[in-house]
Amino acid sequence: MNDEKQFLSKRQVAALLNLSIYTIDSWVSQRREIPFIRMGRRVLFDLRDVRAWIENNKVNPD
Repeated sequence: MNDEKQFLSKRQVAALLNLSIYTIDSWVSQRREIPFIRMGRRVLFDLRDVRAWIENNKVNPD
């Protein structure tokens, strides 16, 4: 089992979610939406957190 975490940059998350980097920057500055990790000036996202966020925001029609 591979326990190694995969981290994504803001640019990668923006591309994955088809959002602008501006939107990702806004979410980070407001500390909302997707959990992130700050390493000095760098902001990274755990791929598992991004996938969980996508699943938690899925809307199923009734």
